[in-house]
Amino acid sequence: MVKVSSLFFIFAAIASTNAAILRRQSPKNGLSVTIESIDVYCSFLPKEAGGNIGASESDAITFCTQENPPNAPGAKLFPAGFLKTAHFLKTEKYVQVTGTIDGSAYGLSSSDGGGQYDNQGDGSPPGALCTGYEKFVNLVEPDIGLFCIRCCTDPSDCNTGESTEGCQKIVPGNYT
Repeated sequence: MVKVSSLFFIFAAIASTNAAILRRQSPKNGLSVTIESIDVYCSFLPKEAGGNIGASESDAITFCTQENPPNAPGAKLFPAGFLKTAHFLKTEKYVQVTGTIDGSAYGLSSSDGGGQYDNQGDGSPPGALCTGYEKFVNLVEPDIGLFCIRCCTDPSDCNTGESTEGCQKIVPGNYT
């Protein structure tokens, strides 16, 4: 009897661990971003128009090129005119979108130096994830009109430790 109960305990622990891992990978309503193509991608932004990027890192919400896509449930549609240019890149290690924005289309201040959203630690915002990827980093810089997001299979390919360096350093790519 002791052996059967020990096996049951081991299987329960494994199932619980796997369930926690699967929950982490499953899209979360309003807290998931996705990068699927040049036509379907997302970014975090302040929950209210005119908000400050850095101040919204704890309660930002998802905006996408399509409202409520399957891999980013609850996402809102980017404001009209917000996205100016976008460049999609997919490698074996990561997928990313880099480009330019017009922050005024969402009431963002031209003096807002921006900030970083990511899933380092508890996440910014807490519980955030990029569906299907281990780690992500997402910067929005209204003062210079840039945005970037990278989702990585290997966490080391998503640099979350230098947010003040900006998009061009953290997520090298095309910003024209």
